[in-house]
Amino acid sequence: MLLNYFVGIIVNRIARRYAHNATARSIGIWFYEENAGKRLLNAYNKLFMEAYFDTCFCAFLGLHAFQEAA
Repeated sequence: MLLNYFVGIIVNRIARRYAHNATARSIGIWFYEENAGKRLLNAYNKLFMEAYFDTCFCAFLGLHAFQEAA
């Protein structure tokens, strides 16, 4: 996620620097994403929520197994 974000920023900066070259412009267009920062933030929020629910589910299963064993 983060690596893809930084690679996109670097490629876009290089493409802007060499905008007179048609190939650099087409590569910049291919890598450009209007909401890259928002997409990165949403990806991290999704990762956090998945980890949170996994932790809660595992805790519930452990509690249930503890109650069944007693």
